[in-house]
Amino acid sequence: MTDFYYSALIPVLAALLSALLASWLTEQHLKKELVCKFKEQKYSELMFLLQAFFSNSKNNEMRQEFYNELYRSRIYASDDVLKKINLFFDWFDSNGGNPNNGPNGQKLIGELCLLMRNELLGKTSLVASDFKYFYNKN
Repeated sequence: MTDFYYSALIPVLAALLSALLASWLTEQHLKKELVCKFKEQKYSELMFLLQAFFSNSKNNEMRQEFYNELYRSRIYASDDVLKKINLFFDWFDSNGGNPNNGPNGQKLIGELCLLMRNELLGKTSLVASDFKYFYNKN
């Protein structure tokens, strides 16, 4: 009699465990997708606001927005992205606040874009030099 209960209990437990595992996997996938969409939005904002440093207009309001977003990014951005942003500002300060002096600014921005893309999309065939930052030269 107990063998009958055990043989009936095994499929029920297997079905229950399968349902729990499927639910957990779905939840993990959705969580990862939400984080990715959040980062994509925030990284887009950072890249858009970064143009304030490549403009001759010295848009201080836009620069302040960038700094505000940068401070918030310390919570969600990867270590590599934060380090690359710090390298850009070290370079920016050493060039007297003019990112248009030489190609290193473009190179650092390209590397930053590449890091963000790799984080969001996985591997890409692009390289840092494929990213150009266009700015108003007036």
